[in-house]
Amino acid sequence: MIAGLVTISVLTLFFRPAFAGQSITKQKEAVSLKDARAAVNQALLNVNQQQKKINELATQCSQTKDKSAAVHQQYAEAKKELKLRRALLKERTKEMAAAHKLIIKEQEGALIAQRKELHKAEAKLNKQLTQRDAAAANQAYVMVAERDKVRDAESRIEYAKINRDVDLYLVNKELRDTKGNEWFGLTVMTEDALGVTSK
Repeated sequence: MIAGLVTISVLTLFFRPAFAGQSITKQKEAVSLKDARAAVNQALLNVNQQQKKINELATQCSQTKDKSAAVHQQYAEAKKELKLRRALLKERTKEMAAAHKLIIKEQEGALIAQRKELHKAEAKLNKQLTQRDAAAANQAYVMVAERDKVRDAESRIEYAKINRDVDLYLVNKELRDTKGNEWFGLTVMTEDALGVTSK
């Protein structure tokens, strides 16, 4: 698991954009993702602890042939509890995915608005060049700045999607763990790295 987290950490550093300190997401949305992640972490911890308990009870059951022994009943009850905890984890994961979707949707809206500004800047520059307007040089700088903003907006969306995919990958990886290994938490990518400011 540790090797996997290291690999993902390298991936996130590679994709981290230059706009990390900026914020385009509303406070309530940033908190929503933060809270959703915390809920997933807790649900995963509960699942892993229960899985570990089941493994221990399974070992005890293998040493106790009497099916009426209390340990066998405890084992059956523990499996039922694990099923409930997994169901809760799935619900928490859906909430986290929805929080990611909300952020991505807002960023896509920001990209549309930024592209409109770029088109306006381009149209104005073309008009000034046609009229041989001396202000065309300054407008050219404006257009370059607008292009940079569009590229930043595109990078935000790409990074947000990677952020979402890594979170869901880690959750699914933990769900496949039947040994109850230690859970490290969804901390590979943070809201600050995504450009989300939270207090």
